[in-house]
Amino acid sequence: MSGSWAFALEANSTDGPTHELAHESWVKYYPYAPEKNEYQAEVGSMWEKSSLYWLGVTYGHHVGRCLWAETQNCQQYFDVIAGFGNGDSVTHTAVLAGPRWQFVSFPKPFSPLLRVFVGGINVRDSNRDRTIGAYGGGVGFAATVHPRLDVKWELRAGQSDFFWAGTMLTFSMRIDHVVDYFSDKIVSASVATAQATGAIIQTTIGAPKTFIDWFNKKEEEKK
Repeated sequence: MSGSWAFALEANSTDGPTHELAHESWVKYYPYAPEKNEYQAEVGSMWEKSSLYWLGVTYGHHVGRCLWAETQNCQQYFDVIAGFGNGDSVTHTAVLAGPRWQFVSFPKPFSPLLRVFVGGINVRDSNRDRTIGAYGGGVGFAATVHPRLDVKWELRAGQSDFFWAGTMLTFSMRIDHVVDYFSDKIVSASVATAQATGAIIQTTIGAPKTFIDWFNKKEEEKK
């Protein structure tokens, strides 16, 4: 499916005929539209006393429009993050949770995000083996790279017994329904695109007949 709206129309397949409109779109990128639930896997790197690789999973639940925003362009999520980092005989195991503010630049392909979190981290190395509290935040952006796949890049930083920072690349399978407001916008845009495409095709097909009719009329006038 080549249409830019395909991912959302597939996720909301109950929309009936509008599902097929995705085939008519000529747009070459996929605008990001938030889903009601997000299921994500992430990889990345962390730095505390030394460099660590990071593997984790994230579940994000949509809780509505941002309370302080007057438009739908800011959507709020509650995220739970679990993962571990390892390297140079140091292991971090973390469970973090907190709000994420997803700023949606629809229909542009990149949308920024901002989060804060609290939780706990278990740190184990030659000198430490304990679980301590942690807090921090992150900034990044989200993009849809396939009708069924979102990618998020994020820079996170936090404080436990030491300051730590990391970069994360998150992969999210688009298997849930799009947030209603953006689902409606996608359908509207698909209808407009299909109508414009249909008008172009109709004009292209009709142009030769119009020319022939005009030519025949001129020939009749000469007689």
